[in-house]
Amino acid sequence: MKKFATPQSQTNAYSIPLLLRRYLKNKRGSLLIESLLSTVILSVSLTLIIQSLTSSLRSVVYSAEYTNAVMLLENKMFEIVKQGFIQKDLRQEEQLPEPNERYKISLETGNAASGNIPSSMNEVKLSIAWNSGRRTNNISLVTYLFDLSNEKNQ
Repeated sequence: MKKFATPQSQTNAYSIPLLLRRYLKNKRGSLLIESLLSTVILSVSLTLIIQSLTSSLRSVVYSAEYTNAVMLLENKMFEIVKQGFIQKDLRQEEQLPEPNERYKISLETGNAASGNIPSSMNEVKLSIAWNSGRRTNNISLVTYLFDLSNEKNQ
């Protein structure tokens, strides 16, 4: 006796390869989309990494310039303090020589006398300025110096 295939067994036998063919046919375009999406994610990630490295490099350069300016300002202030008293109402600007030609030091003095402060005390303000790109940076130091020669005479 021959057995006839039932409609249910026919659909099972033919439907699996048909579904597989449909799945593979739809899968072809998704590989392209996945590769484009991964390329976009990679390029955005690389852009962010490059921006952070550039920002970090700018910070290192600014820190080096700032440290150099503080050292130059401190050395100049030590020279002034070593001299002792400095005259009142003095205003000077000085461009530093090579290799620090980008730095400009300014000196201002004035009388610090007021109330309990003796007239022989002068205020000394020392500033350094330098250009960094489009921006001008500035650091100031202030100290007070006595004229000990006047104090001894009085």
